[in-house]
Amino acid sequence: MIFGAIGYSILGNSTIFPNVEIMLISDQHDEPSTSCKSEDGKIIPSILISDYLRKLILNGYVLLLEEIPYSGELVGLWEDSIHVASTRKLYLDSLTCKLLKNKIIPFDIRLEIIKNLDKKFSDEQILSNYIYNINQFCILKYEYIKCTIYSKNIDKSILGKCYHDILYKFYYFIKNYKKYLYNKIKDIPNKHELYDTIEILISDIMEFYCIATIYDLIINNKNKIVINCGLYHIEKLEKLLCKYYKFNVLRMYGTMSMNDIHKIKDICIEFPESK
Repeated sequence: MIFGAIGYSILGNSTIFPNVEIMLISDQHDEPSTSCKSEDGKIIPSILISDYLRKLILNGYVLLLEEIPYSGELVGLWEDSIHVASTRKLYLDSLTCKLLKNKIIPFDIRLEIIKNLDKKFSDEQILSNYIYNINQFCILKYEYIKCTIYSKNIDKSILGKCYHDILYKFYYFIKNYKKYLYNKIKDIPNKHELYDTIEILISDIMEFYCIATIYDLIINNKNKIVINCGLYHIEKLEKLLCKYYKFNVLRMYGTMSMNDIHKIKDICIEFPESK
């Protein structure tokens, strides 16, 4: 058993990339349990998700991890979560370990989008910062993705529609809120809805960055890829990979849909099978 995962799917048989296998492993960041147990309550031997991911890397996989591309210590939302701490350590190990170097790609760029924020800032300053950074992405100046979407190797016919879907969401957002932006934010009837919309846009950018990075990996002959991230993002990534890269779901196990999140009792799964 693997401790620290709630489900997986294996994608293959793409009509565009026929020799590529992608494994997606879903996570729930908090820990409803601290060990894997059978139905009668007995502890089942297991390994941490980070140890399983390390084995995959040593067997030729490249790992895309929902981690912040930063080498320093972070104050996380899930400080008491054993498996979250272990995957963070795995990423940090990859910065110095020769066997792991360049085999783990952190794709959580959301912090970069909302950087330089402080509680002392006003709502107007925070909103202005959000919109400026999202716009940097939308006008093709966002620093973290110019190595992917702006690469001459990227086939715009594959990723262009995905990119323009985000553009549309952003400009629709501006249209809806333009009368409030900057100088009238105090008059917005539902600020929570505003920030929820921004959070979704930022997640869309992160997920786009992830699939654009996958494209770069594939055209550089990396045909075994594993993605580990939260359930909300893993479900969206699976749909994006099937829609734009024409992958098919070959196998699925456990919880891979937000519709089933209420069924989660622990964060353990059986070992996935791959080619």
